[in-house]
Amino acid sequence: VNPDNTKVEEAMTQVPYRVEGTTTLSSVLNEMAEHKYGSVLVLKGEQVEGIFTTHDALTLLAKSIG
Repeated sequence: VNPDNTKVEEAMTQVPYRVEGTTTLSSVLNEMAEHKYGSVLVLKGEQVEGIFTTHDALTLLAKSIG
């Protein structure tokens, strides 16, 4: 893939992993690990509230182990 000639829509995930903000963290982490997802769209209804990433997960892990 040539990044100078490739459009984002050609490289993006067509159907991203999505969850409601009320979904438990453990459920999201298990799904991310099982399917090797790097990020999750967090929704409130149809509105995007944010994006949870593997970086976010690692930050939480690092804080929890001190």
